[in-house]
Amino acid sequence: MVRFRPVPAVTLTGSERYDGYDRIKGVATGRIGAAVRLGAAFTLQASAGQGFKVPSISEAACDFCFAPAVPLHPETARGYDAGLSWNAPEGRLSARATAFELDVRDEITYRNLHYVNLARARSRGTEISIQAALGRGFGWKALTAAAMRST
Repeated sequence: MVRFRPVPAVTLTGSERYDGYDRIKGVATGRIGAAVRLGAAFTLQASAGQGFKVPSISEAACDFCFAPAVPLHPETARGYDAGLSWNAPEGRLSARATAFELDVRDEITYRNLHYVNLARARSRGTEISIQAALGRGFGWKALTAAAMRST
């Protein structure tokens, strides 16, 4: 992981990961992100990244299935998000709004009494959260999300 601050108000991050397996070709995935402090306690953030997941032992063996196991492929994914956050100067109140998109190929899911790969699943949506520190170790948080998923 690399973090770089070209100017005090801008933070850039990047990461690279390599997963190697005995029976599956190794895969490298990456993620990049940026955060820009806009002033008046607002920050704009965005990121893009990739994901890779091999079937778990439970999924591959289908140990709770009532049908024969089917060969599964690893999942691959690409995701993007962008958001605006606000943090009160004293740190007791914060709010955030984020939009996201996630595109997954060969998603592993349980259907019809066994695990299968979905050719493609896409999720898009927004999240809005508000958080407050109430004092004496107590806090309050509200989160709402709206998402649309297609397969």
